[in-house]
Amino acid sequence: MPYIGSSPPAAPVTTLDITDGSIANTDMDTSSITPHALASGAVTAGKIATGGVSANTQLASGVVTTHALSAAAVTLAKSDNAIITYDLAVNAGFDIDNLPESLTANTIYSQFILGRDITIESEVGYIDTAGVSTDGNTHVVTLDVEQNGSSIYSAKPYFANNVNTITSGTLSTSNLSSGDRITVRCTQVGANTAGSGVRLTIKARLR
Repeated sequence: MPYIGSSPPAAPVTTLDITDGSIANTDMDTSSITPHALASGAVTAGKIATGGVSANTQLASGVVTTHALSAAAVTLAKSDNAIITYDLAVNAGFDIDNLPESLTANTIYSQFILGRDITIESEVGYIDTAGVSTDGNTHVVTLDVEQNGSSIYSAKPYFANNVNTITSGTLSTSNLSSGDRITVRCTQVGANTAGSGVRLTIKARLR
């Protein structure tokens, strides 16, 4: 029997009726495709072009939850901010009341065991009273960090003559491991005036 009416009913549209790339963003109204319109598992990684989903413009706030991510789907290697800092702070040349006192050459000021595998990057430091030498030695107050009894530097960090900020050393060993014995010592203090009150932070990250 022929159809009687203004137009025949539309047949369901299947994926076989749509040519790849024939529907563009401009062909769809905003929000025309909702989660209810997609079967579970219908959208896979193979159907999304690299960079096709932008967190800033294409994902609504809160749309990606822990339930939407499979176990271990997000790793440090996939994160833009994969570096986790593990800085180590040490003081030297302070008395029992935490007041600055003169440093002593070849003295150990801190010892500890590392709890994590880390990579040393550099160091920052400040000395309250700068050391002074008139013998022409520019490395007036010199510090050393040892891994299991051996220096990690080929050129040690130091405070120059009458200077309060540290000059970074040159690392010969940068990767330290959990269980390593770390020693921080002062190897030079100043020939004429010994420095006092050193604050040292070793900049490191987990590896």
